[in-house]
Amino acid sequence: MALLSALSSLSPRMTTFLLGGFVLCLLIFSIPPGSMSDSATDWSPPNRFSSQKTSPGQASFRDKLAHVLPSDRLPHARTLLPLPSEGDTGEIYAISLARRTDRRHILSQIADALDLDFTFIDATDASLPMIDVLMDRVGWQRWERVDEQPAPADEYKPADYSEDARKGMVYHAFRFEWSGEVQEALQLGANETGDMPPMYLGADYWDGLAPGAEEWARERPTKPLPEAGPTWKTSLTEASVLNNLRMTEMTRRAGIACWHSHYQAIRDMVYKDHAVGLILEDDIDIEFDIEKTLLSQWSHLPSDWDILFLGHCHSEEWRNPPILGAPRFRKTYHALCLHGYALSRKGARKLLTMLRSADYAYSRPIDHGVKDLVQMHHLVGYSAYPPLIVQRKEDTSDIVGDLPADFAKSWKAKEGDLADSTLERVRAYEKGQS
Repeated sequence: MALLSALSSLSPRMTTFLLGGFVLCLLIFSIPPGSMSDSATDWSPPNRFSSQKTSPGQASFRDKLAHVLPSDRLPHARTLLPLPSEGDTGEIYAISLARRTDRRHILSQIADALDLDFTFIDATDASLPMIDVLMDRVGWQRWERVDEQPAPADEYKPADYSEDARKGMVYHAFRFEWSGEVQEALQLGANETGDMPPMYLGADYWDGLAPGAEEWARERPTKPLPEAGPTWKTSLTEASVLNNLRMTEMTRRAGIACWHSHYQAIRDMVYKDHAVGLILEDDIDIEFDIEKTLLSQWSHLPSDWDILFLGHCHSEEWRNPPILGAPRFRKTYHALCLHGYALSRKGARKLLTMLRSADYAYSRPIDHGVKDLVQMHHLVGYSAYPPLIVQRKEDTSDIVGDLPADFAKSWKAKEGDLADSTLERVRAYEKGQS
C-alpha cells in the first residue's frame, strides 16, 4: 500500500519510467545463469546474406554473360569496322608525312596494341611546288567566274541558310555550279550508291599527277588574280557554304596540302571499292575498347549513313539525342576536325565527286568543306559522342606549328579525353618493362 501511495504521488511520466525499469529488471534476472557470454565478439547477426564463390577453373557468371549477345560472337577484324556482307572489304588509312617518323612510330604502336592493320598514306608536303599550282587553280576558277551582278533568284541555298549568320562575309562572291557528276549524285536516294565514278575528273587534273594532266593544263592556262580591288578578290580567301567568302581568312598552303592528302585516301578507298573505310590523321589516340563499342552498336547505325565522325573537335554533338540501340552515336550537329572518320561506300563516292568539283575543290580547310557538305544535307553524317578517337596535341604540328608546353592539357580540358587511352596503356607497359 505504501508503494502504491508513493507512486500515486508521482507525475505520470515518472511513474511510467519507474514501472518500465522494474519490468526490465525482472526480464534480466529471469535469464538462466551462463546463458550470456562475457565477450561481445561471440555475437553474430542473423545470416541474411550468403556468399557464392566460383570454383577454380569454372567460368564466372560474368564470363558467361560476356558471350550471350550476337555482337559478342562477331570475330575480331584487323580493319576494325564491321563489314555489311560477306565478300566486302575495308581498310584503315593513316595519313602521315613520310618524314614524321616519330608520329608513324606512335601510330604503329597503337595499331599493334589494338591488333589492327594501318595503311600509311604519304601526306602531301605543304612546301611542294604542286601547292602553288593548286592555289593558282582555285583563284583562276573564281576569277573567271566572278559574278558582279546580284545572285540569281533560283541560286541554290540550303533550307536553313541565313545571310545574317556570320559577319565579315562576302555572300555569293562568285558564280557557283556543281559538276555534272555531283548533280547526278544528289539525285540518288538516301540508300543508293550509284555507279563507280570516273577515275579522273574535274580538279583531279589540277595537281599535274593524273594521266593527261599536262595536256589538260596547256588547254586551260591559269590567269593571275586581279591587282586592284577588295582583299577577297586580290588574294585567295577561304570560302564558306557554296560561294560565300571570308574577307580576312586567307587560304594557307598547309590547308591545301591537307585537302590533297585526305583526297588521296578517299580516292583509294573508292577505286578499291571498299564497303567501309576508316581515315586517321597521325596525331591521334584511340579508345582501347573501341572495337567492343563498334561491334555492339554498329548494327543500329542507320543504313543511310555516309560519314561517321569517330573523332571531332569544336563540336556540339551533345545537342542531338543518341540513336536508339546505339547510345554512343548521334546525328551530326556541327563536327570539325578529320582526325578519325569512317566512310561508307556511297559516302566515299559522294565525297570524292564533291571534293573534285571545280568550284568547291580546295576552297577552304577540308574539315570545313566536309562540315559544310553535312550541313547542306549533301552528306548524311553521324558522330560518336563522346568521341572514340582524339587528337594528342603533344608535339609540333605541320599545320599550325609549335604548340605551348601545356597545350595538350588545356585542349583535353576543352575537347574531352578518352576514358581508356590506348597510348597510355602502351606507355605504362613500356615503363613496366624498363
